[in-house]
Amino acid sequence: MPKNKLTYEKSLYLQSHAEDPVDWFPWGTEALQRAKNEQKPIFLSIGYSACHWCHVMQKECFKNQEIADVLNHYFIPIKVDREEYTDIDEIYMHAVVQMTGSGGWPLSVFLTPDLKPFFGGTYFPPYSVKQYPGFLDILRYIQQLWTQKREQIETTSANFVGLIQSHLSLPSMPNEGQDYQPLLDRALLSLTQTFDKDNGGWGTEAKFPPHLTLSFLSHYAMIYNDARAKEMVEKTLTYLALSGLYDHVGGGFHRYCIDRIWHVPHFEKMLYDNAQLAPIYLQYYSHTQNPFFKVIGERALQYLLSELYTPEGGFLGSQDADSEHEEGKFYVWEYEEIKNILGKDADAFCKYFGIELEGNWNEYTTIGKDASTRKNILDPKNTGILYNDVNTCIKKYLDFFPLLNKLYSARQHREKPLKDTKCITSWNALAISALTKASIYTSNDVYQKVAIKTAENFLHEYKQLGFLPHVLHNTKIEGFIEDYALFVIASLDIYETTLEENWIEKAIMLVERMIHQFWDEDALGFYRTPHPVRVQYPVSSKPILDHQEPSGNAVSAMALARLGFLINSEYLDMAEQLCQGYYNWIQRAPEAFPAWLDTMLLLKYKPVECTVFSEGMKFFPSPLLTHIYQSQYPYFIFRKNKDIQNEHQDGLAVFCYHQTCSAPVHKLNEINSIINNLLHKNSE
Repeated sequence: MPKNKLTYEKSLYLQSHAEDPVDWFPWGTEALQRAKNEQKPIFLSIGYSACHWCHVMQKECFKNQEIADVLNHYFIPIKVDREEYTDIDEIYMHAVVQMTGSGGWPLSVFLTPDLKPFFGGTYFPPYSVKQYPGFLDILRYIQQLWTQKREQIETTSANFVGLIQSHLSLPSMPNEGQDYQPLLDRALLSLTQTFDKDNGGWGTEAKFPPHLTLSFLSHYAMIYNDARAKEMVEKTLTYLALSGLYDHVGGGFHRYCIDRIWHVPHFEKMLYDNAQLAPIYLQYYSHTQNPFFKVIGERALQYLLSELYTPEGGFLGSQDADSEHEEGKFYVWEYEEIKNILGKDADAFCKYFGIELEGNWNEYTTIGKDASTRKNILDPKNTGILYNDVNTCIKKYLDFFPLLNKLYSARQHREKPLKDTKCITSWNALAISALTKASIYTSNDVYQKVAIKTAENFLHEYKQLGFLPHVLHNTKIEGFIEDYALFVIASLDIYETTLEENWIEKAIMLVERMIHQFWDEDALGFYRTPHPVRVQYPVSSKPILDHQEPSGNAVSAMALARLGFLINSEYLDMAEQLCQGYYNWIQRAPEAFPAWLDTMLLLKYKPVECTVFSEGMKFFPSPLLTHIYQSQYPYFIFRKNKDIQNEHQDGLAVFCYHQTCSAPVHKLNEINSIINNLLHKNSE
């Protein structure tokens, strides 16, 4: 079968479209120049490998010869992997949301030859049905508009570009000395008022795991000893782990649930979800010593290591929702199947996990498709036991692990969902940070070894290319601001568990390029793309709104703050400039900016400084750091004592906070009380 121009692309998603009858172009100079030369509109299709409805539209539309003929004759069709070009996706997703009121993937956008959007949507069926327009009719309509009303299209698209620019590049406002406390308190109040007390989390449907909000609230709870924040964090962590969102058989979390009660997941698994959730569970374990939270956090990391880690030393981005052309088939179970596998233990297991003969999710449907009958999602919460007795539910859950392992062995014989082949830099940075922290929370140095190996692989490419790539082994795309900032944080996390100063040097190297290529010298803030790329697009984005990952500017502020506290006040000043400059935007809805709030907490309360003596290095990183992280404070910086001649005999470390230092610590079990006394003294 003849192939199109996607054949030699590295993206698995693009490769999967190489045999479409559509003459797809990848995003690049050839396609854009051809659109200008031929004065044809561009049809831009954006999706990603784990996207279920992207597969559906491919099968129905892009494999359809009649549709392909129209696309090939009247349009320049361009296919984009959103995980490669997140900047392109951000711009045109925003355009479609402005046009239609909603967005999603697959994203389908029509552009002028100079890249201005004028019409768009998401999934389209191939043919019109009643009031729903089909893709073929849309193509014919757009072609007619382009021929007859091009001047009007040019005007409309120019207006859209102006609107998008105003939304995606919000101006900073000169500020200094604004108190962060009102934002922190308002965010807590809003989150408390909107918290789903019955099911945990926030929102109705679709419902995503709120990792950034949980991280902020857990830090807020530690600093203020706030019972409301603690309750929201603990309930949400518990309900996420004992719901349909969690893969009880194989470990790790799915991307989101389509319902409010966390029952029916969209089955794809993302690296960034699990890399952000795992350390929250492990940190909560370190404070509570509740083994349930350790089990959930470690199983999420084990999923990453067993399913997404590659021999080349990077983590793949995602695992598909579909297998054998059916969404969720790998993960769901029939009642009789479980009876056959578990035998005499099946009844108790089915009662606990809500397994029913007719299936336990028939009343729910995914968009446009009836749910399969007789299929079951393992969901202990759905039986009611979690609502009635949390402690008993957790105890029984841990007791069922031998049976879950039997199901795991049986499931290994099923056809596995595909995995995307991209190792995305920002997501790998999140995984590096998660593994590094996990090595301390669990005293398992295997995690740290994998983290260091992964970081070194990406930094080796930096040395070879002169920039940090957005995707490992793909030299076409320089990293975005979030790639750089999250990798700075990952480097600092490795430093904290090794005290090897070359990791500080690596962080400085990345920060300096980040400032040089992304910082807006005329106003304030970081652009998403480096300067050479930015000038090619009609819109430049300065990301500030936190979504499932921290925004580029929020995570840059955190990276600069941490590096600034460690070595250089100029970086600290830049972090303050960012938080102060965007203060007025954040105050409109502070609960929507949890990563910013986390940085504001750090800037307001500052880290506890720990200087480790040579005697203490015998216990470093574990169990010294393990004891330190058990304290009820979220922010620390660490240094190795260089004045060995004058350090206290037999002392392990000394702690300082707000220019007040403790006496040297001589025993590990003294650490918590000394840190708490130091914090209490400075709060008086």
